Amino acid sequence: MKELVFGGCSMVADYVSYRNEHTLYPVFNSDLKKYENAVWEQMKPFPTVANILADYYNLKCIDYSYPGSGNKRIYNQLADHVMQHPNQVEMVVACWTTFPRMDFETKSGYESLVYRTYKDTDLNKHSIQHKFYPLWKEMHDCGFVFEQKDINDFFRYSISLDSICKQREIKLVQCFSLMTSDYPENNISDFIMHPSLNEIDLENFYGFPGFHILNGKALANFRHDDKEKYYITKYDGHCSEQGHQEMANRLIGFIDG
Repeated sequence: MKELVFGGCSMVADYVSYRNEHTLYPVFNSDLKKYENAVWEQMKPFPTVANILADYYNLKCIDYSYPGSGNKRIYNQLADHVMQHPNQVEMVVACWTTFPRMDFETKSGYESLVYRTYKDTDLNKHSIQHKFYPLWKEMHDCGFVFEQKDINDFFRYSISLDSICKQREIKLVQCFSLMTSDYPENNISDFIMHPSLNEIDLENFYGFPGFHILNGKALANFRHDDKEKYYITKYDGHCSEQGHQEMANRLIGFIDG
């Protein structure tokens, strides 16, 4: 059986199984605009969007999606798998995440610094308590981390993965699992004016450019009055079982349409 190779962040990953093992966590309270400490209540895992797609297309599911993943990790794991096992792969699905996330490739795997925006990282540094925050802060202050780099990296990853798959005649499907909702407007301008914009293959990219302000679609975004149905809780915007089914339906409609 050939493989469906899938990558993304917590919005499309098996978040419930991950959280069943990591029960203490900060939850972003959108009403108060800050993180609050919460205790996870155990839940029964359910099929994720990757599982549903693999079953629908009769493919073996290889799911690299993981909570906290940034675009570097998503790209590296998908590209590595395709280059190492080209004859086994039928389809690749890349669910790109919010741009500012930073991934560190380590000897034992990947560590990711998770944040919504640079400002949000600083405001919530004490509640986040991430061991990599001081490193990120130093890199940011020295000018090694900045918004334009995040945008450049996205285009590098997307276009490179597209080329890798086309060379091996492997079907690629791309989307944004979510986009940073309050990404600065000047950076949205930088995005749509990027010199590599026309290199994006719109035929394999669901909802491009992803920003709602530009009439794009993000896979895991639902109407506000549907959040109780598609999200786990009011304050935890990760997708419920119905949410994963709806995301799978959106991708199947795009692929088969």
